[in-house]
Amino acid sequence: MDTDPLIGALVGILLILNVYAFQVPVSEVSNNLEGTFLIANQPVKTKSNSALLRRIIECESNWDWRKVNPESGAFGYCQFLPQTWDYVQKKWGMKLDRNNPVHQLYACQRLLDEENWVHWLASKSCWDR
Repeated sequence: MDTDPLIGALVGILLILNVYAFQVPVSEVSNNLEGTFLIANQPVKTKSNSALLRRIIECESNWDWRKVNPESGAFGYCQFLPQTWDYVQKKWGMKLDRNNPVHQLYACQRLLDEENWVHWLASKSCWDR
């Protein structure tokens, strides 16, 4: 499945932000347009349902990776609940930085690939159009 060019461009921009704004080395977090992320020097491939992912992100955070829901504590592009963030790290056996936009995008994409849209059921009326 081809990656949506908008998602690819966004990930490229986020990578640049990580390297310069967050001082995260390219060797630690990188991405290519085929949906392969390098997280903590481990290449991880995702299937990339980019059209659905883009709609979920638009509805959940309007592309604001810093967005936090003050009531639930949900954060980031896909509004991960803290317990869901902990769950995916344990499930995948990796440490992800919730304040890293590339890590957030990777987690959104991989969770969508593996478990479909069940984690975003509350916003389905927005993204399922």
